[in-house]
Amino acid sequence: MRAAVPIGARFGLQFDAGGLATSAERDVEDAPRNGNLHDYYYVAAHAAWRDPQSHALGVVAMFGDAFGGEINTPGNLASRGRANLVAIEAQHYRDRLTFYALAGIWDS
Repeated sequence: MRAAVPIGARFGLQFDAGGLATSAERDVEDAPRNGNLHDYYYVAAHAAWRDPQSHALGVVAMFGDAFGGEINTPGNLASRGRANLVAIEAQHYRDRLTFYALAGIWDS
């Protein structure tokens, strides 16, 4: 899910959230009884200044969490992984192309 909030003509905020639950089993109906579930979610916030004709420059902060394991074992989070990101992001618009760069600190 994504929501963008323009603030004036050249500044904006964007909020992202997403997640996924998957099963290692081929038969999805059997996954709740026999399989592994692997789930993740993330949330992010962006703030950017933009010239719609040429570029955008901003910052992003993201938090995510992933976990998996036998779902018939309560509380099994053996594969758990957290990730945090704080970065500067830039976009350059050229005709129908957008070039994107990101530089920051990733902590997992």
